[in-house]
Amino acid sequence: MAITLITGPANAGKAELAIEAVRRHLARGEEPLLIVPTSADVEHYRRELAGEGALMGGRVLGFDHLVDTIVQRAGPSEPVLGPVARGRVVAAVAQETLHREPSRALLRLAAAAQELIVELRVRRVSPARLDGALARWEEAGMPGVALGDLFRSYDRELREMGRDPGRRLRV
Repeated sequence: MAITLITGPANAGKAELAIEAVRRHLARGEEPLLIVPTSADVEHYRRELAGEGALMGGRVLGFDHLVDTIVQRAGPSEPVLGPVARGRVVAAVAQETLHREPSRALLRLAAAAQELIVELRVRRVSPARLDGALARWEEAGMPGVALGDLFRSYDRELREMGRDPGRRLRV
C-alpha cells in the first residue's frame, strides 16, 4: 500500500492534489484512505468528494483515527488488554509476587506498577533488560528491588492468558 504525504504552505493547491489522488485511486477500483489534520478538514473533504459522487469506495479520516485504522488493517490476533483488565492483572501479580494480602497499600502499589509497566513498554524495555539494569543498580550498592520479579510475573501472566506481552499498551 503506497502512502503519499502532501505538504506545503497555505493556498499551495494541496487540497486539489489530495482530491485528484483520491479520484485516481477510485478510477483504478481501489479504496483510498485520505487522512487530514482536523475534523473540519474531514467534513470539508467528505462534502467535496461526496458532491461529485467520488466518495463511494473511499474514506476520509482525521489524524486521531489513523492509529485505530492501522491496527484494524494489521489484523491483531486478539484484542488489546484495556486499562481496567490490565490493572486487575497487575494487582493479582503484585499480590502473588510480593506475597501480600489485598489492601489499599497493595492497590496503590499495583496502580504505580501499572503506570511503570506502561512506561517500560513505551520505551521497549523487556523484563530481561530491566533485570540487567536492576542487577547493575544492586552492584552499585543500591538496595534490591522486587520490581523485576513483578514485571516478569506480569509478562508470564499475560502469556498464560494467551496475550502478547510485547504488544503496545493502550493507555
